Amino acid sequence: TKYMSDPLNPTVSYKWTDSWVSSLVAAGHELDSHSKNHPVGPYTGENADSLNRIELKDSRDEIEHMCPNSGKCVTFCCCDNWCQESTRPLIRDYYIAGRGVGVGIPYSSYSPSLDPAVSGGMYRLHVVSAKLAMPLNNQDYLNSNGWWIESTHGINNTISSDMPTALFTSRMNEVYNMRNVMWAAPFKEVAQYIYERDASTVEKISGDTSEINLKLRHSLSTSICDFTFPLTLKTEVYPEWKSVNISQDSNTVEINTVEEGGKTYIYYDAIPNAGQIKLSPSA
Repeated sequence: TKYMSDPLNPTVSYKWTDSWVSSLVAAGHELDSHSKNHPVGPYTGENADSLNRIELKDSRDEIEHMCPNSGKCVTFCCCDNWCQESTRPLIRDYYIAGRGVGVGIPYSSYSPSLDPAVSGGMYRLHVVSAKLAMPLNNQDYLNSNGWWIESTHGINNTISSDMPTALFTSRMNEVYNMRNVMWAAPFKEVAQYIYERDASTVEKISGDTSEINLKLRHSLSTSICDFTFPLTLKTEVYPEWKSVNISQDSNTVEINTVEEGGKTYIYYDAIPNAGQIKLSPSA
């Protein structure tokens, strides 16, 4: 859900309120910035840099003020004509990633090409509009090991680029039904995951048949984002381990092992820079 605090267009009748934003967040929506005033393209001229930074910073700060318990606002949804090379350095100063709106794309169109609008380190993105209703079980997509951004301008509004409610519901059901073969998550979480995955290393501290100790670390700057989203790890363990207790920062879960290529592994989630990871066979 993209947030805009003070649209310049005087015909716009709605205004975002604290209670409206709070109710959206409570319902599970992630809010990303959509600028403060929704200018048609970045400002130009003598004061352009200052004005553009106000658009990026003020919207972010207002979201964080209204939603103090939802963490930092670290993503930006580019408004009209902001998706260009010249604005990417500015976006990176305030956000870890940005994306286009996906406006006005016909239902029948599909392009697997990378989106130059996406900034701040998002990689291998398949950018389409949710309006396209491209089947998620398309084998070219599933075999690409890429990332797919679903977006639409709105739902059930009068703008031609908006989605009918029935199509949106159908699309979300399709995503849910594919949950065993693909991971779907809010843009913020996927962006954090990509950054952390590419920057993190796993170090084995010690290990024997009674216990394996690991460290998961990265050195990403946390000035914009905390980068504490869990990563999924695959670790080889001893063949006699049929299930494993995984502990980190006083949290413990039990995971069953799997056999792959004659070796024994576990798949589990761990948080970078959150302390040592201890693996031990379940009793």
